[in-house]
Amino acid sequence: MPTHQPTHHHNPTPSPGVRVTSGPVSQAPTPPVGSGEPAETSTPPTSGELAASETPTPPAQKSAPGEPVGSGEPAETSTPPTSGELAASETPTPLAEATSRGPIVALVPSPHGVEALAAVDGVTPLLYDVRAAPPEGAEAAEVMVIPSRPVDRVLALIDRLPALRLVQTLSAGTDTWTGRLPAHVTLSNARGAHGPAVAEWAAATLLAVARDLPAFAADQAAARWNPHVAESLWDRRVLILGAGDLGTQLRARLEPFGPRITMMARRARPGVVPMSDLPEVLPTQDVVALMVPLTPDTHHLADKDFLAAMKDGAILLNAARGPVVDTQALLAETRTGRLRAILDVTDPEPLPPDHPLWHAPGVLITPHVAGDVPQSDTRAWQVAADQIAQYARGEQPANTVT
Repeated sequence: MPTHQPTHHHNPTPSPGVRVTSGPVSQAPTPPVGSGEPAETSTPPTSGELAASETPTPPAQKSAPGEPVGSGEPAETSTPPTSGELAASETPTPLAEATSRGPIVALVPSPHGVEALAAVDGVTPLLYDVRAAPPEGAEAAEVMVIPSRPVDRVLALIDRLPALRLVQTLSAGTDTWTGRLPAHVTLSNARGAHGPAVAEWAAATLLAVARDLPAFAADQAAARWNPHVAESLWDRRVLILGAGDLGTQLRARLEPFGPRITMMARRARPGVVPMSDLPEVLPTQDVVALMVPLTPDTHHLADKDFLAAMKDGAILLNAARGPVVDTQALLAETRTGRLRAILDVTDPEPLPPDHPLWHAPGVLITPHVAGDVPQSDTRAWQVAADQIAQYARGEQPANTVT
């Protein structure tokens, strides 16, 4: 993908009408910016959080769960981007040449963003409120950092910015935005910002289920002393689907507990087996962790045949996106007690109060919060500032979504 060649590498005095702020700002309210892994209704994350520069396998080639599936986001080199190995299926958009002659104007949705970008050479942050009229100077903006919602208003504002060339998310998952931006606008994500928190959630919930902590918590609530033997992760087989940031972060957190971990991605490389091995590997695993982005190829990756191939008593963990799993197929397997599940994301999401998944035996659900920790916002803005700095230097942002 060609890079643009801006003619500015310094930050001169901004043109009149452009508000530059280096500290807390009170001129406009702060809209929700999303933690990254949460999806649109509770977004996040993702979970889920799950893409590098590979070309994904076309959807038509996914005829069975064991075939390669173009591997968020919620991406895979050995120290990879979340959305990579199982990447979005769009053709990358080349960055156009910079349109301004002064510093690059970057629209940011929060005072925290103004502070984060104020120190970036060649960039002038301009606070905006997606629910209000664009601020003075917005028409010159080449960069826009977007909140996770409201989606319709974000897209409407993007259409009103003639100079816009780069949209930067604060999440790793970009399924909400891919295919919906103008052809001349490049999309970059916050891959790497939420991996530690999501992996921590995955390790914590997996340990909780293995040691039967939900049952012990229910016994405590009933004042019932009920000792029994639980499981251990030691020597258990764990398959991590997605060898990007989320997958590698999870592996690092699980390794001290002694499981036998298999990393799987679209392509084989040292320490990672290819998706073509799925039919042989899947039936032997005690735990299957989904750490992939949502793409046409990964939609219903864990379908009826996939779940049927899992061994009795196995645990399916989904920290990706809800539609990566066929909910009805999962219900069929969990209602009988044959499989267990740990879900931070669901389909539909949010899960309606009367949905049977809430009460399925052996299912632990959290409301798309895997990436939500106090450090999430700071990490996301650090990544965003780095991507925007690369753009300002005339480089292709490393987290460009392809």
